[in-house]
Amino acid sequence: MRSSSAHPVSDGPELTRFYDPAKLDLQIEWAKGLPNDSRDTVLRALRKAQQLGPDRQVAPAPDPGVLEALSRDFPNFDAVTQFVIQRLYLCRVCPEQHLKLAPMLLTGPPGVGKTAYCRRLAIALGLRFEVQDLAQDNANFAMLGLDVGYATGKPGRIWQSLMHESVSVLWLLDELDKAAKDHRYGGVDYLLGLLEPVTAGSFTDAATQLPVNASWIAWVATCNSLDMISPPLRSRFEVFEIGAPTPEQMVAVIRSVQRDIYAHEHWARAFPADLDSAVIDALSAYSPRVLRRALINACARAAAAGRREICVEDIVDPPDAVPSRQRRMGFV
Repeated sequence: MRSSSAHPVSDGPELTRFYDPAKLDLQIEWAKGLPNDSRDTVLRALRKAQQLGPDRQVAPAPDPGVLEALSRDFPNFDAVTQFVIQRLYLCRVCPEQHLKLAPMLLTGPPGVGKTAYCRRLAIALGLRFEVQDLAQDNANFAMLGLDVGYATGKPGRIWQSLMHESVSVLWLLDELDKAAKDHRYGGVDYLLGLLEPVTAGSFTDAATQLPVNASWIAWVATCNSLDMISPPLRSRFEVFEIGAPTPEQMVAVIRSVQRDIYAHEHWARAFPADLDSAVIDALSAYSPRVLRRALINACARAAAAGRREICVEDIVDPPDAVPSRQRRMGFV
């Protein structure tokens, strides 16, 4: 993969103005007049912002070569990876080389690896990773904060995710379509402003009431269907259709999962680093979502049988596996 840069990366961290110090001082004075519980909550949040300072670091755009492993391990996401690579080249044209990505929406059936891909993308880009499962909790005050006029008022998750030395973070909004069809608690219309760089530059948490610059957040959303997402919201995203890996692509996915297990599980080095081709073929029936669990369970069965290498008999079809008659054989 080609690497180039029109400008050298600067020696020190690049800083951006995160909030107006004069406005922070006003909010601290306002918070001092709140009732006891609310006062403590808001003052704690504002003083944390004060401690971190009004000027914060922004993540630099890394060399596009950092995505080579991602491209290899998630071949069915190649269109997304290539889009990010192009944006990295674009970011590196500027002298500051700040990392800024356009919002992305990954649509496709469950189990194809959307969440795992986003997690790995954040790691490759050097970004903190935050997840909001919108199917489980789509109350907008969980993200935007709740006015301290309410007994449970407190800053939201967006504010909390920005309370770091760097304001660069990748947010995954999982199952956006589930929240888009449920308009209780305000729905997801709040995203319309956050996905636009200009309006995101003055994001205001409902509890702290301090405008801050949230425009450096990288937003990635997932959904199973675009039908329930309104055209105005959908238009804020670059949309990518993600399909299940082809049989050939599954080989790369399986080997990727095996490498991850070998690197992170303390018992894994008792087993060979590479899988037998017949085992890979058997695992091709699994969705990417359950591959890791299937491989670990297979290793456990082999260990219980006194073996240090898994075989086809250790592979047990999970509930969401493709029926045996649909398996594609002989592609390894």
